Formats: sequence, structure tokens, C-alpha cells
Amino acid sequence: MKLTQFKTRASNQQRLGVAVGDVVCDVAELAQALEAAGAGPASWLLEAKDMLDVIGRGESALGEISALLIGRRDQVFACRTSEQDPGYRS
Repeated sequence: MKLTQFKTRASNQQRLGVAVGDVVCDVAELAQALEAAGAGPASWLLEAKDMLDVIGRGESALGEISALLIGRRDQVFACRTSEQDPGYRS
């Protein structure tokens, strides 16, 4: 798992992502999708914005992010490639 920060063409706001191969998944969007599906992701993930959010929580944060990937592999809307969103910048 590789954490990254990115921006999209639609917003200059920095986002926290996790790179899986050539795809970047938005951590907050994955957490929100899990919550909408009735699962209980860690509440801080719903608004995760940057690496400082992860660093401040220590090693347990990595496990909570990994759980997002395991829990919602079908949520492709939260993942982007440069081909799908040419404006995304890591």
C-alpha cells in the first residue's frame, strides 16, 4: 500500500489517496461508501485530507486504511487513473 496526496481538475483541495497499481483511491470517498453501505469505518477516515491525518494516528491508521481497501474493492468511483481524470495530480 502506498499513500499519496492528489488534487483533481475539479478542485485544488489536497486529497489523501492510496495508490493501488496505477489507480489512486480517495480514502475519504472509500470510507463514505463503506459508511453508506452500513459498515463502520474509523470516523477520522470520513474526512481524511492529508498525510498528517495518518501520521498523527500512528501505525493503527495504516490498518484502518487497509480495511477500506478490503471492505470495498467494488467502489471504483472512489478510484482514479490519469486516463479517467486527466486533471488528477499526485
